[in-house]
Amino acid sequence: MSATVVAAGRAAPGPNGDAAAKAAAYASHFNYVARRRLDGEVVVHTIEHELDPEMVGMELRRAIEHLGDVMYFRGASPDGTASVIVWRRRPVTAGKG
Repeated sequence: MSATVVAAGRAAPGPNGDAAAKAAAYASHFNYVARRRLDGEVVVHTIEHELDPEMVGMELRRAIEHLGDVMYFRGASPDGTASVIVWRRRPVTAGKG
């Protein structure tokens, strides 16, 4: 699976952004590829690829909450801050699987 997580209100530095703006954009973005497994009502993501190589092998644990076609994954980000990932099922369109 893959995930992209960005901080609310994240500003993009643009192609001519200075080093501080680029560092802030990097710090507010988290993108990884991972294997997943279920442990009861918790999903565990074992990171296989991430821009920061020190995160490879890290396990992220998130509690799952189902509400209709929406799932919430609640846990801590690698920096320890609380995070919520919201996943919505894509509507099925007639004639398309």
